[in-house]
Amino acid sequence: MHRKRNLIACLVILLLVFSGCTVPNNKHEEESGNSAVKENTVDEQYNAVVFPDGVDETCTENTSDESDSEPQSVPVPNSDSDSDFFVPKLAPGKYTVSQTSEIFYTDRAIIYIEPNIYYPKDFGDIVEYTLDLIEQETGLTFSTDKQLIIQVQKAGPYGTKSGIVIQPVDVLPDNIYTLFHELSHTVQYQTCDITMLSITEGFAIMNSMKMSGKSRLPSLYDVFFNMSFFDNESLMLSDPETYLTEVRGWDAYMAGFRFVYFLEEKYGDDILPKIFRKAGELYPDGGCGNSELIDIIKSQTSQYVFQEFAKWYENNRQIFVRTYPVINLENTDYLEIFPYYDDNTKIYWLPAFTYRNSITLDFTGGFSYLQHSGLKVKGIFGTATSEGKHTLSFFDASDKLICTKQIDNSQVELDIYGAVKIEITGDGSVINIQPDINSITVN
Repeated sequence: MHRKRNLIACLVILLLVFSGCTVPNNKHEEESGNSAVKENTVDEQYNAVVFPDGVDETCTENTSDESDSEPQSVPVPNSDSDSDFFVPKLAPGKYTVSQTSEIFYTDRAIIYIEPNIYYPKDFGDIVEYTLDLIEQETGLTFSTDKQLIIQVQKAGPYGTKSGIVIQPVDVLPDNIYTLFHELSHTVQYQTCDITMLSITEGFAIMNSMKMSGKSRLPSLYDVFFNMSFFDNESLMLSDPETYLTEVRGWDAYMAGFRFVYFLEEKYGDDILPKIFRKAGELYPDGGCGNSELIDIIKSQTSQYVFQEFAKWYENNRQIFVRTYPVINLENTDYLEIFPYYDDNTKIYWLPAFTYRNSITLDFTGGFSYLQHSGLKVKGIFGTATSEGKHTLSFFDASDKLICTKQIDNSQVELDIYGAVKIEITGDGSVINIQPDINSITVN
């Protein structure tokens, strides 16, 4: 089961780490209630740690000879009430909104969508593509006895033997990791009925991470960063077999990811599917408890596998330490950017990333989503911070170039009225775009 709002929780952790603040420990199990409303902020101390100081706020208009032109100012409204400069009302395009409860069918799934959900029109194709990718990655197969049930509603997310429940935000392209994660649970449950949380979650995390690197749908979830803050590491190492057997809550995700990573490193990418198949063969009707699963794990690896893990981890713990999130987008040249926007969460969360030659960040669908939520959208506002040299070109809804900004190992403010896309070209080094939802929107 995938913990609700992982990305948002990790943003809060990141801000607290760099600001030096402390809060009471508040790790939730997956059944925890709603999180508090978050607001998007730019962490100056984060930028100071990751990137050198320096600001370049030059924004030039589109000219025929940009190399010789002097920087020119871009017209801006006198106040937020001057909506002539705002993003015009956008058509949903490849998205739609469920007016009532909707049900539609794919070859292998029945999809239920609650009313008033903003979702891709090709969501059925996305589901089928994800099922194929999971089977290719794991060598496991989904049952053909019954169609899977995919429910999109304001609950979850979680996976079961019969299907998954995901939240409205989980159908949007930049949160595709959740779909990977929950369907990984389903294929495991259909192969074997086990209850050892560190193994079920460790497998789902590891498998989703590998799929994210191969999928045509880019994922913005940095597994290593989200799994970095593990308070009970010493308990795990003192008696790894007992700890991994009994651990619950968020620590099961942390410990399970580390153990499964080790298993694949030492015994191959297919070690978990081998373990699951063996458990399914020995206990076809269920009843594979934790002690039975431990025996199966040892039979497929080593009688000393848990001691081996502890020793390996002592020498390789740096693999799991990441102080800020960075994702690799070198396999794509286009990324849709959506906010997390509902009753509990109002924020843009885009981790730093690398790219190859050029990449377009398209806010169009996300802005349409915000407009559907009753907000006016001014344009692209926030900051961009880089480790190298990049050119940021801003386009409006008609694909007309508004202006460009240069960024070279520095930070620039983004305040481009009417912009819905950023085309980034440059050396592909780490760049961090932080949209500010409070500056982007007007009620």
